[in-house]
Amino acid sequence: MFRKGQYFSFDAIIASVIFMIAVVMLLSYWHSVKTFLEYQSGDMSREAMRIAAMLLSPPSPSYALGNNCGSMQSIGLVNSFVDKTINESTLECLQSQQQANSNFLKSKFATPYNVAISVTKAGSSKASYTIGTIDTSKPSSEIVKIRRIATLVDDAGNTSIATIDVYLYK
Repeated sequence: MFRKGQYFSFDAIIASVIFMIAVVMLLSYWHSVKTFLEYQSGDMSREAMRIAAMLLSPPSPSYALGNNCGSMQSIGLVNSFVDKTINESTLECLQSQQQANSNFLKSKFATPYNVAISVTKAGSSKASYTIGTIDTSKPSSEIVKIRRIATLVDDAGNTSIATIDVYLYK
């Protein structure tokens, strides 16, 4: 007969625990969203997204694909907006242009930051093409990395999926 009060206090304890869990989850979500928005609003992040978008567009002029990459006014890797494949010969040409002139990517993208591009075929742990040098001595907070997925085509016409990593650092 006197046990009704005990059930009520047990319900209150369970309700307060559930409330505290909900508050912790809400604060955790708010913190992660705030951190993500701060990350995206940085100058380097916006610049890296701009460069990654440029890479997945056709070059200007359009005949600059393949071994004519030195004549690109605006660097783009895909053949056209319809055919979004990337020729490996274009990557090889950009790699040789960057080796000849260390500021090639920086000047073509018109950016104040150093740029490095790494292309890795699916299933491979080692980069197939590295254009520019990735400064590993910098702390990870000073390097912005953006990853995109693309389709590579070799000279024989074989296609493969690849990841394109764009690195920006000061």
